[in-house]
Amino acid sequence: MEPRDKAGHHTFGPREGTGHGRAGPRGFDPASRGRHAQMLGAIADCEAVLAGGMGQGMYQNLQQAGIRPLPTEVEDIQEAIRAFIEGRLVAERPEYVH
Repeated sequence: MEPRDKAGHHTFGPREGTGHGRAGPRGFDPASRGRHAQMLGAIADCEAVLAGGMGQGMYQNLQQAGIRPLPTEVEDIQEAIRAFIEGRLVAERPEYVH
């Protein structure tokens, strides 16, 4: 269990056509799928991803890759990791998927 940077996410940022800033589910357009594939490459060996939130497209891409997406309200990553290990992390948080 280790924290990892959001591979590439900080450089992608909101772009035209990505669904960022729009109402409704995000991350289903071709550009988003390409960026998600790059991000998934860096975490392909992971069992789960703990995050403060994520788009619906990435959520589904993680599931399809066999990686458990865990959006959480826990802000401190070390505490989130402890909660996950101890089984205290709430598994389903749809309000953190946009």
